Amino acid sequence: FCTASSLRCLASTSERNSAPKRYSSQPSTVNMPAESAEKYIARVGLTPQIEKLLDSCCRDLPAIGHLQPYLLDKLSAGTTTKVVVEDEAKKWSPSGIKMFNTPQLHTYLDDLRWYPTLQAITEQVLFKRPAQPTAFMIELLAKGDLTADVDAGDEESAAQKMQALQRGKKARQQAAAKRQAKEDKKQAEAAVQLQAMRRGQMERKAMKEKRYEAEQAMAAAAAEEEAAELAAMAAAAPAEEGAVDPAQEAAAAKMQALQRGKRARDEYMSARKEKEEQDAAATKMQAVRRGQAHRKE
Repeated sequence: FCTASSLRCLASTSERNSAPKRYSSQPSTVNMPAESAEKYIARVGLTPQIEKLLDSCCRDLPAIGHLQPYLLDKLSAGTTTKVVVEDEAKKWSPSGIKMFNTPQLHTYLDDLRWYPTLQAITEQVLFKRPAQPTAFMIELLAKGDLTADVDAGDEESAAQKMQALQRGKKARQQAAAKRQAKEDKKQAEAAVQLQAMRRGQMERKAMKEKRYEAEQAMAAAAAEEEAAELAAMAAAAPAEEGAVDPAQEAAAAKMQALQRGKRARDEYMSARKEKEEQDAAATKMQAVRRGQAHRKE
C-alpha cells in the first residue's frame, strides 16, 4: 500500500520525469527547484500523514466508492488551514464489513482503490511541490480530478511519441516506394532487353531457315544438272557389244549424284546444328550471368 517505500518510488519517478512546479495558490518559500523529491517528502512530513490516513481507513472501513469523501473529511479535520469545502463533499458512510484476517483487508483496500487514489494524490503533490501539502490535497480532492495536470503532460508526451512514430512510418513507406519504383524500372528494362533478344533470335532463326531452303534447292539443282550431263555423255558414246544400256547408266549416275548431294547436305546440316547448339548454350550462359549481375545490384 501507499507507505514510505511507495513514496520513495514515486519520488525517484518524479526526479526522472521533470523539474518540480510549485503550487500556484500557496507558493513555497522554502522549497527550491533543486530540492530532491525525497527531501521534500521528509521536510513536509508526507509519509507519516499518508500512513496515518491508511491506519484510519483500516479502522473506519468506509464504503466502497466513498474513499474521496472520506479522505476529504479526515484531511479537513486534521489541518488548521482553512480550505472552503462543502459539507456534502465530505459525507461518507461506513461499509459495515467485519475484518477477520489480513488477506480480507487487502482485498477490501483493492476494492476501495486505496493505492491508485493515494498514488494519484502523491504524484500531484510531488509534481507541484506545494508549501502546504494538506491544503493542496484537500483542494485536489474537492475538484474531483486527481490526475488532470499529470495526465496533460502524459497526453502531450504520448502525442509527440505518436507523431514521431507516424513520421517514421511515413519515411519508411516513402523509402519502400522509392525502392519499389527502382526495382520496377530495372524489371521493365530487363523485360525490354529480353524482348529484343527474343526478336533477334526469331529473326536469326527465320534467316537460317531461308538460307537452308536456298541451299537445299541449289544442291538439288546441282545434282540434277550433274545427272543430266552424265546421261548426255552416256548417250553420245558409241554402243559396244555387251555394253551397259545408256539409260541405265544415266539413271545410276543420277542416283550417285543424288546420294553425294544428300551426304553433303547431311554433313552441312550436322555442322550447322552443332553450331546452333553452341550458340544457344552461349546465349543461355550470357542470360544467366546477366541475371546474376542484376540480382547483385
